[in-house]
Amino acid sequence: VGSEMCIRDSMNKVLIPSLQASELTEKYFTDAKKDVQKKYKPSKARIIQCENKATAKKALKALKNGTDPEEVVQQYMVDSAKYSGKETLVTTKTTDLSTRLINTLSKTKKAGVIDEVFTNESSGTTYAYVAVLVSNTYKDIKDDVYTALSSDDDVAKACLCLLYTSDA
Repeated sequence: VGSEMCIRDSMNKVLIPSLQASELTEKYFTDAKKDVQKKYKPSKARIIQCENKATAKKALKALKNGTDPEEVVQQYMVDSAKYSGKETLVTTKTTDLSTRLINTLSKTKKAGVIDEVFTNESSGTTYAYVAVLVSNTYKDIKDDVYTALSSDDDVAKACLCLLYTSDA
């Protein structure tokens, strides 16, 4: 009997609130779509980090000429790159990329190569980046946005507001 009570207590104190929080967060990312898009500017892109602007210009030219992104990565990416051309979610919480790059990705209408070289300083070193937009269509990237941002403090606060202003 004691262990049954312990299990019931665990369910009531941990499991059920955890599931409710998860559902509430999911609801937030559905209901607050416009707010999420405006605040976090999410997009999925392939970003190639290059050592300098000159190298990034060569990488951009290769991408525009139709060279496979994997080949461009092999040829132009800096050795210590955090961004190695793999699909990645980019948001305003991505602090090591320039605001201009994040804004450009979120505003671009069509998937494909972004015709610009971006720079940003990271740990005292300036890197150059080229990007290929995969998607900034919210319904296509919502699951990635949810995964990336569901633990964010601002999202948690917004979910609490949602809880107290709706029948969540």
